[in-house]
Amino acid sequence: MAQKTKKSFVFNIAWQEVLMGYPSEVRLEVYDAIIEYVASGTISELKPLAKMAFSFIKKEVDKNKLKEPPSGENHWNWKGGITDDNHKQRESSEYKHWRKNVFRRDNYTCRHCGKYGGKLNAHHVKPFSTYPDLRFNVNNGVTLCRECHIQLHKLERGWIKYYEK
Repeated sequence: MAQKTKKSFVFNIAWQEVLMGYPSEVRLEVYDAIIEYVASGTISELKPLAKMAFSFIKKEVDKNKLKEPPSGENHWNWKGGITDDNHKQRESSEYKHWRKNVFRRDNYTCRHCGKYGGKLNAHHVKPFSTYPDLRFNVNNGVTLCRECHIQLHKLERGWIKYYEK
């Protein structure tokens, strides 16, 4: 049976505290071994000091590998298997189509700072949550770069007035 590869793992800070007593080349060798072991399940040949240090950490990694992150009803935020309407609509093809049309209309340019391309956000001038009838209306959208979008939410009332002109 093939080894199941995890996309992430927990790095215990206590490992670093233990390894700080070792020379830097040993620490690097152990760090590389941890990454290799978690990613592939294999261990390269290690120098004796690194092998000794890694053997303690390997036990912890193996314990962690057996634990799967909580999901479904075991997850801390489980609400009985319901997905709220707001979330469903933001994941819908209609929402993605609206977003694309807002970007096209604005020529993929931030309407606040004029930056072209990059990480863009389609912002609802009238809030998505309080104006359900305008959720997919292109005229209720404005293209903003990520930075301007963050600033907008910090100064929201003034910005809404600015974009309603």
